[in-house]
Amino acid sequence: MSKPVHIVEPCQLAHIAEYNVTKGEDPEVAAKYVAKINNYLKIFVKPIESEFANSKHYVCFNCGEALTGLMATLMAKGGGFHWGIVHGEGFCGNCTWPCRAYHYLKDDDGSELLTLRGLTLQYLPEYVTKKGNDNDSQTSEDQSTE
Repeated sequence: MSKPVHIVEPCQLAHIAEYNVTKGEDPEVAAKYVAKINNYLKIFVKPIESEFANSKHYVCFNCGEALTGLMATLMAKGGGFHWGIVHGEGFCGNCTWPCRAYHYLKDDDGSELLTLRGLTLQYLPEYVTKKGNDNDSQTSEDQSTE
């Protein structure tokens, strides 16, 4: 596994969205939901935002190539988020580091808590193992089904 080009830290809700308790909302209940969301996000790397030609996009923490945005789509040498065969999962087109773009969070009772589509987040290194050659990466979640 190569050394990442960016500092790696776990993702939290504050890294991807601004959340403020609205008037009339119970702050205690809101804090519980934020904690549940942060618990889900902790397996992902805090997104690294970059700007090019007045367009913001996320870059791969492992290789530094653009993952999202116009530049990722237009890059000829690789990069960009490439869809995998599992719904919502994929990888960096340059270094093949695994990512997830569809996120379905459930509450304790199984009801929908939050759905995020199109938010490309990369797995933290401790949740990824290598199997076979360096291009065959799996998340620890994938291994539990084998």
